[in-house]
Amino acid sequence: MNPANQRTLLLVGFLCVASAVTAGAVSHVINHGLISVRVHEQDGANISLCVPTAAVWAALPLVPEHVWQDAGRHSDEWAPLADSILDDLEEFGDFVMVSVESRDETVEIRKEGGRFEIHVESPDSDIHVSVPLRTARMFLERIEKAQIDA
Repeated sequence: MNPANQRTLLLVGFLCVASAVTAGAVSHVINHGLISVRVHEQDGANISLCVPTAAVWAALPLVPEHVWQDAGRHSDEWAPLADSILDDLEEFGDFVMVSVESRDETVEIRKEGGRFEIHVESPDSDIHVSVPLRTARMFLERIEKAQIDA
C-alpha cells in the first residue's frame, strides 16, 4: 500500500473512532444528564458550571468513606421517605414543590422533566441549580450503603 493510501486509511480510522467516542458521550449526556450550577451576582461575578453525571459517578470513589458514614449516620430516619419520594417524583409530571417569596428574595424548587430545579433570586444574585433525579437517587443509595457497611 502506498503512503498516501495509508494516510487516508489512518485518517478514516481515526474519524470513525472519534465519531464513536463523541456519539457515546452525547448519548450518555442525553440519557443521564448534566448537573448545572449558574450564579450571577450584581457585582459582576458570574459562574456557570455544567458537569456530566458520569464525571460525578467517576469521582464518588474519591470521597473518603467517613464522609458517607457521617451522611448515613441517621439515614434510617429519613432515607425510606426520600426513596419513596424519588420513586413518586419519577411518575409525576412537572410541578413546583416549594415556592417561597419574601420582600427581598424568591426561592423555588420544582421537578421539571427528570430533574430537580432550584432557583433563588435576590437583589444581589440569581442562583440556578439543576440536578437529575437519577443523580439524587445515586447519592441516596451511596449514603444507605455506607450505613449498612458501618
